[in-house]
Amino acid sequence: MMNKDNFELNGDWSYEIELPAFAGFQERRGPYASISSELPAKGVVTIRFEDDLTDNPDPYVEQLNTLDFIFNNQEKIVHIITEKILWNLRDIRRYSSENEKKFRHIKYENVKSIMGIAGITIKTISKDYFSYYDIFCGCDWSKNGINFLFHYERIVSLKSGGISRWDAAKDNGSYERIWKKPHQDELPQKYMPHPKYNKLKPSRQLENDTYVQGLIARNE
Repeated sequence: MMNKDNFELNGDWSYEIELPAFAGFQERRGPYASISSELPAKGVVTIRFEDDLTDNPDPYVEQLNTLDFIFNNQEKIVHIITEKILWNLRDIRRYSSENEKKFRHIKYENVKSIMGIAGITIKTISKDYFSYYDIFCGCDWSKNGINFLFHYERIVSLKSGGISRWDAAKDNGSYERIWKKPHQDELPQKYMPHPKYNKLKPSRQLENDTYVQGLIARNE
């Protein structure tokens, strides 16, 4: 299991890492952040680097900076999540009699018993040398789960559903540039694995998988 001392990039963009501070949450690594075990999580978290179609075979430096930050500040991140959930539970209880009864006795020390970490995605969008990152959680009060968008130790947005990319782009001021649509005259293309790892990035693999459909759509 990869941790802060032995983490090593190998050309993949998704890894299982050990974050001891995340132990004790519900184990929610099933489909759509569903509960995957009756036992509490042991702190194993799937972390994914968002990628793009550039030739760079590795995550950006800002993404690696953020991974280091997560490793080194995991206790603080869990504390921030816990405090935010407690604050939001006030409204969750207030507007549902069922939830009022179910979560009446939830305190700081047992927030982990009603939610779990499904995964973390470190985004390509960055600010001040650190990428934004999503912590997606399954929870007992919403079938859709909830998504924390963080920058450093600050919660940028908390929502159920939606695309957090735009929240990150608005926060760092790049929204207008990213919103521009790609040129319609760009031809679909197929990609070869980068020789550094002899592996395709996920975005390039998707382009290859949809290459024929792209050609058909262009000629319609």
